[in-house]
Amino acid sequence: MRSLKLVESVLTQMLKACTRALPLEACGLLGGNDDVARSHYPLRNVADDPARRFLGDPQEQLRALYEMEAAGEELIGIYHSHPNTPPTPSRADIEGALYPRLFYVIVGLQRPHAPEVQAFRLNPERGRAAQAHWYRVKS
Repeated sequence: MRSLKLVESVLTQMLKACTRALPLEACGLLGGNDDVARSHYPLRNVADDPARRFLGDPQEQLRALYEMEAAGEELIGIYHSHPNTPPTPSRADIEGALYPRLFYVIVGLQRPHAPEVQAFRLNPERGRAAQAHWYRVKS
């Protein structure tokens, strides 16, 4: 089973972006190689109801993908936050998962000073989520 490794600085940046977005959901992309997330790309949430859903700004997504390519990285994960619920994928999260090979990271902010982070593999065709292991690694 593949595991996601989050470089400590990327984890810190992701958690700060999620906390800053409160009370709305934050979202962004994780770039890297070999299941190691080495770069963080926060995206503006342009969903119709950003307090309950996320949709990354398409222009910002494109720019992030170009930056990853220029850095020799690839998209390995998508993250978003749940401001008021645990970091468990909702039905909308599973149904909206377009890339079953990516890691989906959810940050639960029920207690903003003690965020919970979980990683998943989401498969909308099967309508299920499989929890993935993740590890913090030094920069």
